[in-house]
Amino acid sequence: MGATGTPTILSGTRLECTIGPGTMEEYLITFAGGSGATDYATNGQPFTMPSKVKGTEFDSLQVLSRSPFTRAWQWNGSRSAPTLVALDAFATEEGAGTTVNTDTLTCLLRVRR
Repeated sequence: MGATGTPTILSGTRLECTIGPGTMEEYLITFAGGSGATDYATNGQPFTMPSKVKGTEFDSLQVLSRSPFTRAWQWNGSRSAPTLVALDAFATEEGAGTTVNTDTLTCLLRVRR
């Protein structure tokens, strides 16, 4: 399974709010150069937390952008092993080996402290 590109936090995008016993933070992040791997891996590309937010609890990831093709990306819903899944124009997962390195993704990352 290929690794995703290193997420970069877009400048000035940190939003913090208190929810219950913890603090929720939101960051806009981008994967420069696409998902990083040349070929798509079945079951999605693993997501790596940006270094600036390590030590926080991963809450959710929302993909805000589409690829320049008919491909859409979505978070698999897992907090312990988050991956980004690529879906084709028919909303089925892209096949293993599909070239995805031209995709650039912008996502909303939510973490708890």
